[in-house]
Amino acid sequence: MKTQRLRPSLSAALSLVVLAGSPLFAATISVTPGASFQSTPFGLQVDYNDTANAYLQDNSPMCETSYSAEFFMRNLLTMDHGDQHLIFRASQPGSAVVRMGIRKAVATEDFTTFVDTRTNGGGFSPVLQVLTNNQHKLRVEWKAGAGTGFLRLYKGDTLRGEITGLHNDNYCIEHAQVGGFGGIDPGTSGEMHFDQFVLLRTTQ
Repeated sequence: MKTQRLRPSLSAALSLVVLAGSPLFAATISVTPGASFQSTPFGLQVDYNDTANAYLQDNSPMCETSYSAEFFMRNLLTMDHGDQHLIFRASQPGSAVVRMGIRKAVATEDFTTFVDTRTNGGGFSPVLQVLTNNQHKLRVEWKAGAGTGFLRLYKGDTLRGEITGLHNDNYCIEHAQVGGFGGIDPGTSGEMHFDQFVLLRTTQ
C-alpha cells in the first residue's frame, strides 16, 4: 500500500490563486502571512464582505475512489444563530460527493464543523460534526464502495466520527474546493484562514 501526497500546502499552491482574478473573488480571497499556521509563510484568507462565494480549487484528483484531505482552519467569523455554509467540497462533475461546512449553534455561541457524503440513491449520509470554535487541524477520509464505503472526520489526529457500510460506488472525486461558499448568509462577516491543505491518494 502506497500513500502519495498530491499537494503540499495552500501556501505552496500559489498558482491556484489565479481563480481570484474574476470579480466574484477579487475582494474576498487573498494569500497573506496573517493567515498562515506554524512555520508556513502564507495562508489563504477569506473575507466575508457579502454573500459572494470565494474559494481555492484543486484539480489534481483523478476520479479518486479513496480520498483524504486535511487542512488547518482558523474561524474569525461572526454569524447569526443557526446559520451555516460550506468551507470544503470534493466533487465529480455535476455532483458534490463530500461536503464540509461550519454552523453557528441555535442557542449558544458555539461553532461546529459538519461533514456528509453522497450515497448511490442521490441523498446524503447522516452528518458527522465536531466543535470548532477556534483554530484546528481537520481531516476527512472518504472511500467509495458497494456497502463498504465510509466517511471519517478527524479533529487534530483524533477520530471524532465515522459512517461505515455506505453504498456510494457510483461516485469518485475529481476536484476539491476550500474557502467560503454554498449558502453564505447576509449576517455572516469576518474572516476564515486556511493553510497546509494536503490531499492524499492511497493505492495498493
